[in-house]
Amino acid sequence: MKDKNIKFNKAYTEERAVAFLKGQSYYKKITSYQNNFQYSMVNGTKKYMDLDFSYLVELSTLDMEFRFLIIRMCLNIEHAAKVYIINKCIENEEDGYSIVEEYFLYQSNNKKNVKGKILKNANNSYCMDLVVENQNRMPLWVLLEVVSFGDLCHLYKFVRQKGYVTSEEVDLLFHVRNFRNAAAHNHCLFSQLKSQDEKSLPIVSQYVAKIESITKSERKSRLSSKCINDFVTLLVAFEYYIKSNGIMKHTKEDIRNLFFDRMLLHKDYFKHCNTVKNAYIFANKILDIWLA
Repeated sequence: MKDKNIKFNKAYTEERAVAFLKGQSYYKKITSYQNNFQYSMVNGTKKYMDLDFSYLVELSTLDMEFRFLIIRMCLNIEHAAKVYIINKCIENEEDGYSIVEEYFLYQSNNKKNVKGKILKNANNSYCMDLVVENQNRMPLWVLLEVVSFGDLCHLYKFVRQKGYVTSEEVDLLFHVRNFRNAAAHNHCLFSQLKSQDEKSLPIVSQYVAKIESITKSERKSRLSSKCINDFVTLLVAFEYYIKSNGIMKHTKEDIRNLFFDRMLLHKDYFKHCNTVKNAYIFANKILDIWLA
């Protein structure tokens, strides 16, 4: 890190940094956040212009708290999506049993043995009794208790063919599932703040386009970042699926606490880091509308 011109002048001395890397993180993970900072190449080595080890630790800590928020939001959407599909099947006079058999066959035709996977995982599940009791003829309300988030998304894809849900609803759910997986597997979300080549769903682009404080070029640039695009998609999906006023209220409180309190605690660390500053400013413009 010293060879890359990373400093140890703030909260972390070299000795404290060594202790941190031994006890709380590791080199590859903590240095993934250096992607956000400017550097120049000198004799084939990146030389960072304004980067202290404390900045990397702060980003990793904020990323952890952000991941916890994402996971909670995704779990709420997953539950709401199950309620939603139950209601859609009731509206269309499904008996709850035949649709599950159709779904299993649909997945089998796509070389996915969902029923076999459910039975295989039953021994490691809190729902073992439900699976065993209903393994020969499983109703929808039992399937939804034991199905993975990924297979729930494919269930949505299946019932879309029946006209019960829209393509937008399916696409949103798949994006939420992918973001949940990234957060749950402790991927470094804040290492993906730079503009890349990520493509937004039309419903997401349209949502952002309505915000007057965001220019077309800003929208295109910021939403090309994977982390930013995924977060805005999550906000759109949350607003779409969540019907509970209580859940919405508590989630908004959590977001306010993270973005407007915790994230500003060491804002001076990033005063020269345009990638982090621009991502935060863009997120704030979105949240000004979403939290209203």
